[in-house]
Amino acid sequence: VIVLTANAVVGMREKYLACGFDDYISKPIQGQILEEKIKEYLSDEILCSTELINFEEGLNNFSENRNKYLNYLSNLCRCIEKNIPVITKNVEDKQWGMYVQTVKQIKDAADKSGCAKLGNITKQLLAACDKEKFDYVAVTNTKLIEVCSKLLSDCEKYKTTFQKHNNKK
Repeated sequence: VIVLTANAVVGMREKYLACGFDDYISKPIQGQILEEKIKEYLSDEILCSTELINFEEGLNNFSENRNKYLNYLSNLCRCIEKNIPVITKNVEDKQWGMYVQTVKQIKDAADKSGCAKLGNITKQLLAACDKEKFDYVAVTNTKLIEVCSKLLSDCEKYKTTFQKHNNKK
């Protein structure tokens, strides 16, 4: 807990810390100082979490082992990079059996990594394939590719933050 107070008298910082506060900021608030304090106390996973990746959930799936999780995310990115052109070609050529196999690979990787949105889209596409709703698949595949592209960007953001974190140690 960070105390935010107008009480900026000499010695007050020490009194607040002695009372159990983690840090002290006096008014008037300076945006840069507040931002630095927030970054100091929040985990990298919270700072990096995006609408597509819940890094805390993904990290939890790897027993909090950041190296294993980072490796898994890297594998997920490689899987996506390799398979985006494949699924695009499968849709163009109406090769639905191959499409299903490839989308299952992406879904399996997404499920474990904290990428619920990607997992949900792949599940919808697989269900549509099971029901032979291939027009829906062709339209929704565009959304899958958009989400995959955004996910690749998010993974890069996390890897950069993770590497900065390791360099601080």
